[in-house]
Amino acid sequence: MTYGDILIEAMAEATGESKEELTFLLGVFRKQFPKANIDQELSDEEANALLEKLRKDKDSIRDFFTTGEFPQGDCGSGDCKGGHS
Repeated sequence: MTYGDILIEAMAEATGESKEELTFLLGVFRKQFPKANIDQELSDEEANALLEKLRKDKDSIRDFFTTGEFPQGDCGSGDCKGGHS
């Protein structure tokens, strides 16, 4: 899996939208961040670990899509459970 695949999977699980409907976001992301490694392949172990971490933050991902605000937490440590004002 690539980072893009993982991103789409996590967003689909969090929002209930189909993967096909969410793929347009990869194009937007690529334009905004052309140097990002979105197409970099991860080992199965790395991909599963990252996906599990994102699944734990499903509520924050869903909140981001409904409010457009990033969560106010310590996302650098993987704890993105802080609320937003």
